Formats: sequence, structure tokens, C-alpha cells
Amino acid sequence: MLSRTLVLLVAASAALGVVVLAPQAGAAAAGTTTSAFTDREASAQFVSDVRGLHTSVDITLIETERTTADGIERHLSASIGIFQSDSRRPKAQPVDLAGGVEAEPGALQMNGDLSEASAEITVPVCGAKVLHSGRLKARPFAECFDAKVDVRWTGTGELVIAGGPSDMPVDGCTEHRESTSQQRVASAEGNVLAGGVNLAPNPSSIAALSVSSETSTLTCPDKTLAGLIAAGDRAGIRDWAAPKTIAEINGEVAALDAAQRDLLASVVLDTNADSVSRDLLLRTMRAVLAKPDLGFYAEIWSYTFIEMVEGGFFGGCGHLFLSPTAWSGLSDHDARWVLLHESFHSFNCRNGGPVGSLNEGSAIWIAKSSFPEGTDRAETWAEATYGTKLYYRDIAGNPDFPLEAPPAPSSKLIEVYQRLSALDPSQLPWNSTERLTTCFNRYWAGLNRNVDFFAVWLPSVAQATAAMLADPECRPL
Repeated sequence: MLSRTLVLLVAASAALGVVVLAPQAGAAAAGTTTSAFTDREASAQFVSDVRGLHTSVDITLIETERTTADGIERHLSASIGIFQSDSRRPKAQPVDLAGGVEAEPGALQMNGDLSEASAEITVPVCGAKVLHSGRLKARPFAECFDAKVDVRWTGTGELVIAGGPSDMPVDGCTEHRESTSQQRVASAEGNVLAGGVNLAPNPSSIAALSVSSETSTLTCPDKTLAGLIAAGDRAGIRDWAAPKTIAEINGEVAALDAAQRDLLASVVLDTNADSVSRDLLLRTMRAVLAKPDLGFYAEIWSYTFIEMVEGGFFGGCGHLFLSPTAWSGLSDHDARWVLLHESFHSFNCRNGGPVGSLNEGSAIWIAKSSFPEGTDRAETWAEATYGTKLYYRDIAGNPDFPLEAPPAPSSKLIEVYQRLSALDPSQLPWNSTERLTTCFNRYWAGLNRNVDFFAVWLPSVAQATAAMLADPECRPL
């Protein structure tokens, strides 16, 4: 009788593609990825009857090779099953054991046409003790012995080859598989030594050799922004935008019609706001996305949660906090500035942006430069940044509020900041901490921020800005 181990092996080997590589749903990105595997298997069952002692030994060796974009992995496993009963001792319980081991590839040698194979490996088996003449006595599982396998296979049947191509849809992609299965009935002989006794003195009663291989190519079409909007796929929009430049995102958002942009705002908005506050958020977002240079805010909102909670307006990594009471009282104009500003803090945080004065200054400046209506000519990036530094010194009582350039800017942050700089009449040296601090100390440190904003502060700012512009060391690098 075939042991349970060998029955499962034969059943598996009879099917095409012994191992199925299942792609992960939802993980596919645009492009093509290829993976491959090859499994080599050798199995045999040896049966002997010596003076009423019946012994059945099942051996299976599998060598696996996996090739993916991450490289090649090879593994070899060997398993053994031993069943023994004694007809001369009818009251004695049969011994049924199993053992397995993971080993370095190479222990299984097999010809390409499955005409020959050989294996030499040691497999630990637990739960019995080997007595003289190969008799096994059941023992606690902690007691083990080594089964030393040295077996040779010879193909005896016809080489059966099957397989072919197949295609199947996977999460909007197409997986193409080329599968091949080769099998040959064989005979095997050799030694399975336990305690110096060969438990397999006779040729095999059944044996087989097989090789299964498969190459899988997953092809995913490029997802379009319009398609993702129509599907309501917020995460898909985030993934779509991640590898793109700011200019590419802006261009594709600008290419949408007004209805698609309006729907884009609805798709990327994630908030706990009530219906009234949500309507104001959507009106504000749609006004922002209608600006050709602000389409990248769709990406910011695709990874940012907007939480309505009392306590003011704050923005951080992937999370905005807006007071519902204050928010609901804003005009559309003021709401636009607030949302632009706080959302930009999420952008800064995700893209290696600055902390402190330049973090606030850049968020102020993108709002004012994008919607300049009602701003004074003295309101520049320098005023926003140095004014923040002085606000904390003169009004909040914190003279050490940071004034630093971005420490590890992403390519997206650099692209946005270069645009902000192109719009900046003050030519703030945003990309150099040394220049930021030097120019502050030379032209701004002597100003007082705790004065009337329009009557005193902005005129003093205009003078400081003019002096800074005359200094070649106060320009971006």
C-alpha cells in the first residue's frame, strides 16, 4: 500500500504546474514583471519482508529554483516515511515514522531527459530506536536516529511531456504562463541505512522522476488619471502620481475637463467633515486644482486625511487638523488660503522639506503666489519666512525658532521650490542654511514684528528686501 506521503506526491506530479505562483491582488503596477520556477522531484518506495518484519520506506526529494526580479533562490528538501510491522508479533503496535530536512541544493542530481538521477543525503527521523536487524522500537519523539540515503534512479517508462501557454486576468493585468511538465516512471535502488542496517534492501516497488517549470509574465497597462477618477480609486491615484514629476502631474490634471477635475476632488478627499464643511472643502479643492501649477495638490490630498477637530489649523505628515467651528466661518477666499497652506505642510513632511521658519514661509508663499489677489508687493517669500522667524521671536517669545534649508529634499520638493523661487521678488536663498541665516542677520534681525502689519511692518520689509536684493550672497545657490 502506498504511504500517504507518496500518494500525495504522485497526485501532485500528475498535474501541470506543480507549484502555482499566485500574484497578489491589488499589488500590480503598470509595466511587465517576469518570474520563473523549476521543480525537480525524485521519489521512490521500497518494500521488504524479512522473517515477518514488513518495512516500507518512502523517499521524496524536491529541488526548487525561483527566479524573480530580486534574484534567484534555490532550495532542496528531503522527506522520508518509514512504516514497519511484525507479523510474528500481532499484539505489537506498528511503527509509523516521518522525517525531513532542508539541505543545500546539489544533493539531487538528475539528467535533463529524466533517464537517471541520484541522491545522497542524511535525514533525521524521530520517535523510534533502531534495534539489531533493522527492527524499530517506538520511543519518545525526542529520541532520533539518522537515515542515510544513497539511492540511484533509472528511467524505465516513456518520457511524458505536457504543458503549454495560458492567459488569465489578474487585478486588471494579464498574466501569461508558459508551463512544462516532464514525467517518467523509474526504478530505484540503493541504501537507506539506519543503525548500519539497510532498510531498503530490494529495488523500489514504485518510483518516479519529474521536472515542472513555469515562466510567468505579468503585464499591466498604464493606468490613466481619468480612468482612476472614474473608478473612484483614491489609492490608485496616489500610486499613479508617486513616480511622476510635479510637471507631469500638473499637466495631466490640467488636461482634464472641468467635470473630471471636480470629481477628482471628491475622489481624493478623505475627511470626517460634516456635509457643510465637506462642501466648503470640495469648493476649495476644486478652485486649487483648476490652477495649472497646482494640480500636484491632488497627490497631496491622495495621501492626506483631513480631520475636523477643535483647536485651530495644523498640518503634518499625511494629516491635517482643522477646527470645524473656525473652518465653517471662513469665506471661500480665506478657506482656499488655509487649505493650501496646511496641505503644503503635508507635502513638505513627505518630501524632505524644512522645519520651522521655512516650513511656514513656504506654505504661506505658495498660497500668496498662487492667489495673489489682495497681497501687497512687499509680501514675498522672504517676508513670509523671515517674518515667521521674527513672529516667534517678538510675539511668541521663542528666539530659537529654526531657520534652516530643506535637509533632504526630494526631486518633487526641489521642483516645487524652484517654481516658488521663480515667482519670488525677494529671491530668498531657500536652498542654503548658511545664506538663509546670514541674510536674516544682515537685513532682518533688527526689525520688530510686533508692530502694525500694514502701517509699519510692510514698509520696513520693503526696505530690508531691497537691501537683500542688492547683496549677491543673498540669492539661491
